[in-house]
Amino acid sequence: MTFLPVAHRELLAATRRRGMRRARVWAALAGSGVTFLVLVFVSLTGAGGQGGRFLFAILSWACAFMGMLGGAMVASDALSMERRDGTLGFLFLTELDGLDVVSGKFVAHGLNALFGLAGVFPVLAIAWFLGGVTAGEFWRTTAALLNGLFVGTATGLAVSAMCHGAGRAAWMTVFATGWLNLGIPLLAEGAAAVSGSGAWLWTGILSPGLAFVKASEFMPGNDGGPGFITTLGGSHAMGWAMLGFAAWNVRRGWGRACEAPVARSRRGIASKWLDRDPVRALVGGRGIPAAATRGMAALGWAGGLVSMLPGWRGPGGGEPGTLWIMACAVALLGMAAWEATSFVSEARRDGSLELLMATPLRDADFREGLAGHVRGRFLGPVLVSAGAILVMGLGNLGPIYGVTLAMGMVLQLLSMPQVGLWFALTERRPAVAF
Repeated sequence: MTFLPVAHRELLAATRRRGMRRARVWAALAGSGVTFLVLVFVSLTGAGGQGGRFLFAILSWACAFMGMLGGAMVASDALSMERRDGTLGFLFLTELDGLDVVSGKFVAHGLNALFGLAGVFPVLAIAWFLGGVTAGEFWRTTAALLNGLFVGTATGLAVSAMCHGAGRAAWMTVFATGWLNLGIPLLAEGAAAVSGSGAWLWTGILSPGLAFVKASEFMPGNDGGPGFITTLGGSHAMGWAMLGFAAWNVRRGWGRACEAPVARSRRGIASKWLDRDPVRALVGGRGIPAAATRGMAALGWAGGLVSMLPGWRGPGGGEPGTLWIMACAVALLGMAAWEATSFVSEARRDGSLELLMATPLRDADFREGLAGHVRGRFLGPVLVSAGAILVMGLGNLGPIYGVTLAMGMVLQLLSMPQVGLWFALTERRPAVAF
């Protein structure tokens, strides 16, 4: 029997998939567009000496968010969707085991993101030639980005192995990813600042986000905590542990998870919108819980306020409040993007979208229902997060950046239902539509 046959099949299928080539092309074009804008900016402002450093920071942080959060969200519904369709049990009627299934899902859902990163790496190297970035920092950052993608995808599969619904898997993946990349290192920094002992810093060894931060030339690792190699190895081991847990849990719990427990599952229809807006009622009953969106906004404020305590210094001596709030804001927008695409993609895949179109509902009703749900579920938390960016960001980033980021969050949310609906209707795979 072929070693890891599902992964072998996915790799063969990927060689004939046009989307793989598109991922690399579009990622390279996006990176080239950012590079052009940065070069224009530094030439107009006279900051040419810092152009390479500025470009490297923008592209590397964008790739980090795409790998750590995007890879996790893409894989978050990989196994739970098989449970809902009832096809997971058929896989175990063959000679396949949990490792075969999980490895196949890992390859299928992580390959697009891997090719996207591979398309940006040559553009990222332009910053190396512009100056301000050493060769060691470039290669360390590249290794940290690949490691973040690996751990993020493994996190999504580990959560998907425990969940039944797509919405629950999505928001649990966001919280798990945020805890791994930000929660653990920031709590370690807080404990070290309060106790005065650098031994607490070693608790952040399992965080891929900390490994990415330590890849910088300004983080030599002489602060009493683990260095880059140690953090990279520890977080990579965490990714393998999550893959092992997913392989063990998917074989152990597939039978009893095929039917969601009635006592723990939420109703499929939000009854308060049933008469006024039936589409919103359907989307709201299956979507991410409102408590998860409010909790993410509150988490941003809490992290920003805690970071203002005396003695707090954050990773690399930077501004931990700004980093924390921006990460929570990106996670919140990621949840909104999932909400704008997942319901339509799932309904299109299982045929229920055709049943909805056979009713007296119009296309405009469907668009307005989806937009109303996204605004009702996410506008309040996004405004709260935008307020945190204004309060914390005005001091750290300056008024122009703070106001621009806050307004950009709101505008992105308002445009997300239309863009998400277009992607969900034109892309057959829900993960790629997200």
